[in-house]
Amino acid sequence: PVTAIAYPYGHRADVPDTIGMVAKSAGYRYGLSTETGINRRGRDPFMLQRLNVSGWDSEEFALRIAREFLS
Repeated sequence: PVTAIAYPYGHRADVPDTIGMVAKSAGYRYGLSTETGINRRGRDPFMLQRLNVSGWDSEEFALRIAREFLS
């Protein structure tokens, strides 16, 4: 089953406050915004942020993830 939904215009200002309730009632467990960032504990699971990894090799990816989690 599909458990996540991605919002095509997913900035906080573009997504209604009720989106989590609507998505959850439709059976989704997560929602992906278009905002960039790291998701920490307590983050709204229906407004998860993403990382743009375009052009990163595996070493660069590991360095950037480590930097985010150690900061």
